[in-house]
Amino acid sequence: MTDPADRTRRPGGGAGNRRIRLLRCPSLLYNHSGIPPFGIATITAMLRRHGHAVDPDDLDARCAGTLFPLHRWGRQFPARTLMQDIPRLRLHWAGAQDPEVDRLVDDILERTDLDGYDTVLLSCVEGDDVGAALALCLGQRLKRQGRLVVLGGEAYPHMQPIRDDFAWFSAHGCFDYYIQGYGEVPLVELFRCLDAGRPVTEVPGLLGLEGDGRVRENDPVFLRPEVLPDFDGLPMSLYGRRVGATGNELVEDPAADRMLILPIKLTYGCPMRCAFCISSGRSFCRVTSIEPRTLVEGLRHLRDRHGTPYFIFYDDVFNPTLARAHAVADAMIEADLGILWSDCAHARAVDRELADKLHRAGARRLVWGLESASPAMLRRVGKALRIEELEQTLRWSHEAGIYNGLELIAGLPHETDDEIEMTVDFLRRNRPWIDQVFLNPFSLITGSLMHLHPEEYGISNIRKLGTLFDRTPGQTYSWIQRYTFDEAGGLAWPDKARQIERSYRRIHDVQMELGLGGHDLSTIFLAFARTGSKQGIAGYEAGRRHYSFDFFGEAGRAHSQARQA
Repeated sequence: MTDPADRTRRPGGGAGNRRIRLLRCPSLLYNHSGIPPFGIATITAMLRRHGHAVDPDDLDARCAGTLFPLHRWGRQFPARTLMQDIPRLRLHWAGAQDPEVDRLVDDILERTDLDGYDTVLLSCVEGDDVGAALALCLGQRLKRQGRLVVLGGEAYPHMQPIRDDFAWFSAHGCFDYYIQGYGEVPLVELFRCLDAGRPVTEVPGLLGLEGDGRVRENDPVFLRPEVLPDFDGLPMSLYGRRVGATGNELVEDPAADRMLILPIKLTYGCPMRCAFCISSGRSFCRVTSIEPRTLVEGLRHLRDRHGTPYFIFYDDVFNPTLARAHAVADAMIEADLGILWSDCAHARAVDRELADKLHRAGARRLVWGLESASPAMLRRVGKALRIEELEQTLRWSHEAGIYNGLELIAGLPHETDDEIEMTVDFLRRNRPWIDQVFLNPFSLITGSLMHLHPEEYGISNIRKLGTLFDRTPGQTYSWIQRYTFDEAGGLAWPDKARQIERSYRRIHDVQMELGLGGHDLSTIFLAFARTGSKQGIAGYEAGRRHYSFDFFGEAGRAHSQARQA
């Protein structure tokens, strides 16, 4: 068999002899976020650091509002309907002519420049199985054009539909190479091997087919190098558009249009061992952080380069330790960057002084994890938090002038009605200090402690649901749930599924009653920039209900990735 690398090898090898196009594939499931893709930017930075000529582009941004609607939650539109027809697509991937699929691929690829590029990296949008089907169509077309195609983007173990059917897609020419996990380090190693004519069998995260048809699967990389994102080359003028209730208007204030918010990570991984979270397992538990001075200079560069003071920090937790949080805040205050930012944080590693410092450093929204207000539940899931700690932290943050978000999970294993009411009572009691609630139904996550050691958490009889590509008759494929399970000595599925929905509905109703739907980040930043005060946000009410997405409402049910009847 011909090595796919032979198509792009040049005499002498070397990073400078390969022209790489790095493409973010369109999503058919998620709304256009208006935020540049962080992973594309860090891969770009890593490849450029190692001497590769790489040009990124964002097909999701280029298709948003033109070929596809800005608003896609729970909506059917022609491209989505087409990509949900997996039997039809399998015929296409196997060689059957399908003019409708070909036209869609043509319409997408003509939105980017591919002239002169011999290598194309395709990054799927995480958790979008319908978008993954489209990525496979794009990959097959690009490969047939004679380009080297590397497909990736499926970083999280519970969201890897292509990996689950890798052998079939590989055999039918949808890509040359497939990498799972984070791509920065594996891509550098892949190109090092290809350019030197060496075997690629040891490249981290790479899947391959053995001679007997078995799949060789190398351990993926779940740590990103401490590299600052490089957005140069992305269509920056296309970011900032926000999505309203009908899909194409701005949400609350036209002045938020074209507000460019840049993503960056300060800390990788999470030291907390919450058993429901992927960071509790082996993949994402190691914590690394960018040194404060390096971080400050990187923020200054991005602010000046792209002319924006607005940032979202994509950290699992801003404050893995209190000392680290103080050090970062001190460095940002000293640098006087004049930026506004949002992040997630843990209520335990906070003191009154830090809350004030964070506001001075530019923090305008912090999202705190509670999950459940039942002390017994917090102990069962291994969440190192006392309810009174969070209540005190919320007050400190509020008094410092920071907008407080709160994360909750409905339907954790063995949750009782009394425990649901504890969460409801917490919301009512602390309403003056809470501005927004992010409510999620419980889902068993691959690689979490609950998944790895279910018996320790009262979980049994775990059954994996099929992906969009391999649904089994009788299964209900869900965007929310990737597994079904029973509670040991408690509810069996599907009674547990009904309990999750009932818990969600009870908390969601109270969330709406208390006006905790919240605001989009652009509106929050805009209000702070205009008024200098958290109280200035109170006048923006139009989007509060819209921004509390209802997983079990009409749009949520329609949001399932399975084709709707």
